[in-house]
Amino acid sequence: MRIISQKKIKDFYGLPQYEQAKIPLQQWYYTIRNRDYRSFAQILVDFGDTVREKGLYVFSIGEGKYKVAASIYFDTGCVYVRFVGSASDWEALLDERDVKRTI
Repeated sequence: MRIISQKKIKDFYGLPQYEQAKIPLQQWYYTIRNRDYRSFAQILVDFGDTVREKGLYVFSIGEGKYKVAASIYFDTGCVYVRFVGSASDWEALLDERDVKRTI
């Protein structure tokens, strides 16, 4: 899969308070990058706690401490990272009326 953009991931774990997220996020990145997912069911094989929320695929990373939300286009193999943050930050975004406008 082609991931756009790795910069959001690096920016997040580059923050001092989230440097412990580096290894789990890198593991997520390399797993996604080296797969050719064609369906949500295939994602669930590797990431069983992934859910669909507000039109995005939301991955739980680092034992649920972090979330990566992405738009995934299986036909083109593109993963657009829309959000990387703490689980509590993601929950706060869900309280917004329109998540897609926020991220």
